[in-house]
Amino acid sequence: MIEELILAQQEMVVVIAINFILSSVLFISTDFLNIKHTIMLKNKILFFLLTIIISSCKLKNTKEINIDLKKNLSYNFADKLKIDKIYCLKKENRDFYISNISKVVFSDKNIFVLDAYNTQKVYVFDINGNYIKNLGYVRDGGKESYQKLIDLFIDNNKVVLVSNAKLLFFDINNLSFVESKNISIPVINLVKYKDNYYGQTFDKDLLVVFNKKFKKEKGFMKLMPIFSIQATESFTQDSNDLYFHRYLENNLYKISKNGVDTIKFNFKGFNNYKNLDLSKKIFSPIEIEKYLINEALTAEIYAIDGYYILLSRDVAPYLYFYNKTNPKKSFSLYEDEKNWNNKKNNLTKDHSSPNIIGTTKTHLIAIIESEFLDNNEKEPFCGKDDFDIAIALLAVKK
Repeated sequence: MIEELILAQQEMVVVIAINFILSSVLFISTDFLNIKHTIMLKNKILFFLLTIIISSCKLKNTKEINIDLKKNLSYNFADKLKIDKIYCLKKENRDFYISNISKVVFSDKNIFVLDAYNTQKVYVFDINGNYIKNLGYVRDGGKESYQKLIDLFIDNNKVVLVSNAKLLFFDINNLSFVESKNISIPVINLVKYKDNYYGQTFDKDLLVVFNKKFKKEKGFMKLMPIFSIQATESFTQDSNDLYFHRYLENNLYKISKNGVDTIKFNFKGFNNYKNLDLSKKIFSPIEIEKYLINEALTAEIYAIDGYYILLSRDVAPYLYFYNKTNPKKSFSLYEDEKNWNNKKNNLTKDHSSPNIIGTTKTHLIAIIESEFLDNNEKEPFCGKDDFDIAIALLAVKK
């Protein structure tokens, strides 16, 4: 968190100050009568002040955004959002049901669906929803082996699958296996941004910058105990910037090669939320459950072009859309907690609120499960195709 960065900078300044004082006292005590050293003392003072200024400049910026959840509040999802595109994953040519989608990535020709929790495979469909193959098995060095996949991304003309400390590269056109590479530190998420790769780890540094050879260049943001339960999808990108969200925090971190800037969201509205005391080393199951259910405001924060989107998984789930360029056009979508458990939203029709699992740079990605749709609700989405999952790209209405 930014507080850790600030604390580190403060500690550095204190160390420099102590060093200067000790050096000066020693110098004065031994050379008090030596006039020529007054110039050196002056230079030491100037150097010390300059060091403080430079150290202060290195502090990462914190931008605070105040949000009133009751302003521009709507209980009508279809009033604010629209489905720009829908992809129906047909049941033909496969004998399995996709039960848990953790990430979806699109290429020009195909859809890559990751189940990082159950099967730990990547299922490939064409753009029309026809099943092609899964990428769970690879032949590397003459041996065929099953890889447990936890993340994926597209890097130029390659699909890159992440399996802890190993990366598997597939040709994006014919889906053939190309090569594998080792990464210097095991990761649970990996993304390419500009000329570097950024990974989330369980190492002493939560975020690590890797070079093109997947060697660690630097790390920042220390791992905290509570974040051993964080969600798989933590990076989010719009067309310009890369961000990172720590699970169950009200902060969004804008990432660069040199560190992070913090966007801190301050809320008022439905409840008086509090942050868990992260200075503690161990948390009881009761404390964690209380935090997750009663006090956690943002399970995820996403960034897309035009908006920061905060997703709550509180008793009654809701979405908050913060308009980056015109905050007055920000709005909340909220389900009435008295009725949400027996109610379907009027956009995706399956649950009380859309099942958001991630974003593209311009859209929210929502999963629609056919088992929760009535027969008359399926056809508007997928016609007469027999499907188990539909992937919807959601956009804010103009």
